Amino acid sequence: MLIFKLRCDHLFGPVQAITIGENYSMLPALTVNRSFIQALIAAETPCCGLGLVEVDKKKSGFLALRSGEAIPEASLSLGFSFGHSLYGSSEFEVVHFAFEFYGFKTYHALVNPSNPLVQAVLKTMLESRDYFFFAI
Repeated sequence: MLIFKLRCDHLFGPVQAITIGENYSMLPALTVNRSFIQALIAAETPCCGLGLVEVDKKKSGFLALRSGEAIPEASLSLGFSFGHSLYGSSEFEVVHFAFEFYGFKTYHALVNPSNPLVQAVLKTMLESRDYFFFAI
């Protein structure tokens, strides 16, 4: 389970799982770790989580953002921009993720690529070339 704190720039074994989308026949069921979602909801906002989701018996990576405030409908209707980069030196490395909600805010997250959980999720994302974003 990996939950991390976000910086926000103002622009102006057996694992309990929950299934998302099971009531909508047009959407596939998404299965995620229940403890992970509970920890994400309990974390101080803004926060972000990195994990794995199962869709149609296939694992994909995901990034979950919990802003702690309602994102205005006008901004949501414009979509968002997602960026990533790698920063480092001979002494450290971090992976940077940025979520820009147009006309609202930009959220930044840093993760340690040496963490085995981060490695597993990023490897899954890169190999499958598929990933999800959850806004909670």
